[in-house]
Amino acid sequence: RARALVSTRSGQSRCPTMEACRLRSTGRPGPSLGPQLDQVAAKYSALADDDTLAAASRESAKLMVLAEAALMDSGDHEGSMRLATRAFEGYCKQNDTSAQADAIRLATHAYIAQADAAMYDGGSGAENLAADIFDKAERCAKEQLRRFRDMSSARGQGSMTLSLAELADARRKAVEPDELREVLRLANQAKGFFVEASDKKMEGLVLLFIASTQYRRHEKEEAHMATEAALANFRSVGDKTHEAQALQLLSYAYIVRNELEESIKVAQDALAIFREQSARFMEAFSLFVMAEYFLHFRKGRDALPHAEDALELFRELSWCKGWEAYATDGIVQAHLLRGEDRKALAVAREAVDTFQERNDKRSAALAWHSVVSALMVTGDYEECLKAVEEEQSAVQDLGDPRWEAGVLLDVATVHLAKGSLDAAADASNEAMEIYQGLKDRQGEAFAMNKVNEVHLAKFDDSAVMQTAMEQRAIFQELEDKSRAASCQLTIAGLTAAERFDEAYSLAEEAFEWFQDVRDKEGEGRALNFMAQFHADRDEYEQAVEKAKEMRECLREFDYKPLEA
Repeated sequence: RARALVSTRSGQSRCPTMEACRLRSTGRPGPSLGPQLDQVAAKYSALADDDTLAAASRESAKLMVLAEAALMDSGDHEGSMRLATRAFEGYCKQNDTSAQADAIRLATHAYIAQADAAMYDGGSGAENLAADIFDKAERCAKEQLRRFRDMSSARGQGSMTLSLAELADARRKAVEPDELREVLRLANQAKGFFVEASDKKMEGLVLLFIASTQYRRHEKEEAHMATEAALANFRSVGDKTHEAQALQLLSYAYIVRNELEESIKVAQDALAIFREQSARFMEAFSLFVMAEYFLHFRKGRDALPHAEDALELFRELSWCKGWEAYATDGIVQAHLLRGEDRKALAVAREAVDTFQERNDKRSAALAWHSVVSALMVTGDYEECLKAVEEEQSAVQDLGDPRWEAGVLLDVATVHLAKGSLDAAADASNEAMEIYQGLKDRQGEAFAMNKVNEVHLAKFDDSAVMQTAMEQRAIFQELEDKSRAASCQLTIAGLTAAERFDEAYSLAEEAFEWFQDVRDKEGEGRALNFMAQFHADRDEYEQAVEKAKEMRECLREFDYKPLEA
């Protein structure tokens, strides 16, 4: 009975994370803010049309409009960089420090897009090329920070400090607490400059960036407050586009509270503004986010039309590499939830053919992953193994070891389903070794989930215990109390049969860790453990009390399946 309480689900779920919304090399992009642009086109378009301004000033303003359009409308990062640089040079001659800062920030975002493009195309030199681009961007931002400091320009200093924070975040390859602390330190420093400059819009932008960083640091309440503050700032200056982005992030705050209905309502408000503003990418992105939310709550019927609409828009935006594949996967997952396995498989295989014809290797690899998902549901494990090998081959061609480790976990999943436990163990351990070589502690801990699934299938409880203890140590090192507490419950479940008092103390401590990070679902699971422990010892009154506590906790969390 105690062994039945063991759970290895201390890692990933389908719930989207708050990673920066650029196409990452692993996993799916998580909903966040969309492209991190300052959206200056409207401001500079008005300046370009202002006949009272000098011709040079109007020309620089036109360059700013064209630079943002090149990046946002066509994905032309190199063209955007050239235009922003010309605008900056013009504004230097005009001694307009505020416009200089806007131009450099636009160039910074073009650098980030260029680095992403290098990583997307893959190949042996992709990481080095991306690192060189980031280095160049950082040198530029630091040089301009010194200039603005010498000129005592608070807004200029804030703009460059925020750019440095964004670059530090963009070049992160794994979750490292020290790196996130540095990103947050820079962002808060930038916020201080914008407060000094009384620039509500830029203060709002940095608050959104702070909020997304706080989510990655598991600081949910702080992130929610920062998002609300950003929303108030944008509304105070009538900035509708950024108001929509704040609403987008606010919708995630409701998702982490398990309030799907409220989350979708807020996300729809954001979508309406994006449509008003004719922001096509953000419209598609918003639809994709809502589809992901519905999928997280296993509502395939609601997810399907949102994913289909997102796909249609992404197809219109030919420069949106990768997003079409992610939206297609959303459609596949929605069909699977609706019980339409054949339809899901047909959509996934058609996507593979489409992306292979385009020679888009990364999207093809993502589509193969969709095929694997569909075949797993059908139970055709032999075909599934062939598909996952195709996925693995595609990823190896991209030279992306972190993604390759993730695919190895897919290989392990298929072997587990087939009952080939030794093959599953080999794939799981190989994935873990890759993460270790990359010094990706979170990836290593997630790989341990699959390792433990193999141990559980082999009834090797001592190995499960050892792996769970190692996982717990990693999550503690990463300052992830919620997942550390989940590992603690696994350890408690395996300890209960022989050392009840010790197991109960472990479950109580896990409950306190869940409380520390306001994880109501985790609190409910810890209370369930304690109730089961009491029931196993025929201590029925105590079991009932813990079950009542669990029910109240989950009512607050509004999660009916666990409450039932």
